[in-house]
Amino acid sequence: ALSVFLDQQVQGFATTEAHLRMVKAAVKVLGVLTDPQTSSLVMASGPDHSLVVADAGHICRLVCVCALRWSINRGDGDLQTMLLELINENIELLLLAPSRERIVPV
Repeated sequence: ALSVFLDQQVQGFATTEAHLRMVKAAVKVLGVLTDPQTSSLVMASGPDHSLVVADAGHICRLVCVCALRWSINRGDGDLQTMLLELINENIELLLLAPSRERIVPV
């Protein structure tokens, strides 16, 4: 999904729906990776899991910022509102997901 979205973005065919869908998907993936109730923590642990979470957090933050910037550049107030609501609902997840710089592999 990400590669299709990026192809559309580069070619200038990205839509409001595509941006919103990509942000929702990125937040969902990050949520699953950081939720202690999911099997992702059971199946992967240690430094490998930490690196995956860091990468997912970084990608999620970038997708949110890029989508918000795209909506501002296009003057798409509806998308801006939806993105800001989604970011607000998940602000702790977005800010507390570690970055690679803070992970020291064992």
